[in-house]
Amino acid sequence: MEGEFVQVDAFIHLVEADLARARLEGNGIECHLFDENVVVVNWLYSFAVSGLKLKVHRADAEWAVEILQQEPVRVEVLHEPVADAQGEPLCPQCNSPNIFPERLHRRLVYATWLVFGMPLPIITRKWRCMDCRHLWKPG
Repeated sequence: MEGEFVQVDAFIHLVEADLARARLEGNGIECHLFDENVVVVNWLYSFAVSGLKLKVHRADAEWAVEILQQEPVRVEVLHEPVADAQGEPLCPQCNSPNIFPERLHRRLVYATWLVFGMPLPIITRKWRCMDCRHLWKPG
């Protein structure tokens, strides 16, 4: 029967299920997540309903399992090295590890606290490279 759906995978977390669904839909396979609303209400319910069930048409099941077992394609950002091999952050302009967080002036913090009753969260931290003097926001 063409309309019959079969389960090809189950997930505990909604993000993983959405990524798998996007991979299948990107390859032209119609698929649906079952029990999605139950897990959205409370993620702990995922264990009670045996996870989010990813289902496809019976005719596409073998192809869907094959796609899900493939290693996902990794995309690398080449223009902005963020960290070196040990995970230490680097300057995006000169790739120097000699960087430090720029300090906020205490007077500015106290002034916003006095005026608004709390320090403003819009003040973001910036990093400064001590080699090239480049200043940037992380992220």
